[in-house]
Amino acid sequence: MWRILLLLLSLSAHVGLSARSSLADSLMAVLANTEDEAAQLPVLGALCRIYSEEGADSTVVYCQRAIEVAGALKLPTPEVESIIIIGRWYHKKSQYQKALAYYYQAAALGEQAGLTELTGSVYTNLALSHQRLSQPDSAYFYWNKAEAAFHEAGSPAELWKAYLGLFQLFSEKQDTAQANRYATLAHQQVESSPIRSDRGYLLFQLLQYYFQTGQFEKMGAFQQLWDDYKREQKPDEALMQQPAHIALYMFATQEEAAVEAQLKKAIQYFEQSGIPYRTGWCYEDLAKLYYKQGNRGAAEQAMQQALSYYREAHVPYRRGRALNRLYQWKKECGATAEALAYLEAYEALEDSLTNVTVEQNLNALRVKAETEKKEQALQQASLGMSSVASRVDYLKGDLDIDTVSGQGTSVSIALPL
Repeated sequence: MWRILLLLLSLSAHVGLSARSSLADSLMAVLANTEDEAAQLPVLGALCRIYSEEGADSTVVYCQRAIEVAGALKLPTPEVESIIIIGRWYHKKSQYQKALAYYYQAAALGEQAGLTELTGSVYTNLALSHQRLSQPDSAYFYWNKAEAAFHEAGSPAELWKAYLGLFQLFSEKQDTAQANRYATLAHQQVESSPIRSDRGYLLFQLLQYYFQTGQFEKMGAFQQLWDDYKREQKPDEALMQQPAHIALYMFATQEEAAVEAQLKKAIQYFEQSGIPYRTGWCYEDLAKLYYKQGNRGAAEQAMQQALSYYREAHVPYRRGRALNRLYQWKKECGATAEALAYLEAYEALEDSLTNVTVEQNLNALRVKAETEKKEQALQQASLGMSSVASRVDYLKGDLDIDTVSGQGTSVSIALPL
């Protein structure tokens, strides 16, 4: 039984999606002929992972069964691993609250069982979900817990992920000093990772960050590291080819025309390749470039394109960021009604993306819009009353205006007979 299972699992490293489906069918056949729960558990775990990679609804069924069996056998490691997979499955579907519920369960089990490194991985997932929910304080709390757990477990290969998370968090908060600090720590630690793509991913993230924050000297140094990394890859490896293409615009000079040209090349490439998420990303950067140049019309049009591609790619988090950017732009130029429309679209996007700050901003905009409406009405009314007052004065009459809170305004006119 175990030999068959190991053979099937070893094949998964050399097959594509259709073969993974075939592997899943084979594992289900093995499962159907296995009554012993201890023997069922690794099969359930394998099915849990396979269906999770495919994004199939069967993920929850097999992972939940794996959790039940592992719990009954008092095996915390596979139990926590399966809970994490379900949490990630919900996270990928942008159901962050459901993901958090599973992560909290996994964290409690991991802490109780003393699974320090695995619990650290749970903390990273908790931090990511809180970050997606626009809860930076909670995200910061769990990134720090992940850092402490990986330190305690002696896992430098995992530690860089905690530093990457902290770097991204402070980058979003536009705290350059802290973001730079954690970027350096992440780069120092990623060398310990046995997975070479980890290094490539981090280099790509840092290149983009240094470009966007205008730290061109650092960007130049990391460009050399990036070039060295790409030369290390085998010619037939597709690894990081898409990010490598989008990174072309980062290597352009500070001349905005050159950056715009590279962005448009990247957009064309990703549109032809059918990669909507990356296409949206390029349009978003192009929109920010246009806005910096003062071309607000082109900026809004490009950001609308980004929204369209993010919608196609089912990435509500990026859509939320784009809508929030449009709201800020409209607010800056005093277009209150349009700003309100964008912010309301952001609120309607998904309940999990709505936070207290958004609600406060919405209320403030609603009040401002209502106030402007009332001021216009009062201005029109005052013009009308001025006309009435001039006529009463001409007839040598008396005009009395009395306003009572909660009852409105009464006007009485007395004319001589």
